[in-house]
Amino acid sequence: MNFKLLFLLPLFGMSLKGYSQQPVISLTGGLNFGKWKLDEKSNFNHSRVGILLGVAVELEVQEALSLQSGLQYTMFGTHFKYNTDESIYKTNYLLMPLLGKYKFENGISIHAGPEIGFLMSAKSVLDGDHYDFQDDMKPFDVFFALGAEYALKSGLSFGFRIHHGLTNVEDGADTSIHNRGFSLMASYPLSEILP
Repeated sequence: MNFKLLFLLPLFGMSLKGYSQQPVISLTGGLNFGKWKLDEKSNFNHSRVGILLGVAVELEVQEALSLQSGLQYTMFGTHFKYNTDESIYKTNYLLMPLLGKYKFENGISIHAGPEIGFLMSAKSVLDGDHYDFQDDMKPFDVFFALGAEYALKSGLSFGFRIHHGLTNVEDGADTSIHNRGFSLMASYPLSEILP
């Protein structure tokens, strides 16, 4: 698959004329399973489970093609555990996606594109002691996102999204840390909630 084309999909949609609908604003929420990809594979590196909350804005540009953006607070990080020793690294990001979305007639849709993640906090728990290591991390990350959704007739939708971090987020170190995430989420249009 040519990932460069997937990154260009949202930009291609911007050039299309004749927006057919008003933007649809939805509340989103769910779980994110975050994990660090390190230089060397470790059997002691496990996923950290966190929440995601946000607002999505979707604008239809053709009958089956739309653009999706918004803001999403998402918990990443990783969890190391060896016998009774464990350490948890909690890195929380504010994600701003720019995704191209294609809808099929059966309610299923697929989406792909870049996400910019702004680091909000970075804290760790090492053998019961708490630390702040935000100064050791880069202030942002760039992700490639890929996912799918299924929308019910009520407007409620369920889906998943893969977050593939492209940036070495450790600042000024010889080692590299790349974010990975897998999200399970649900969304519901605000127009169905507000009068």
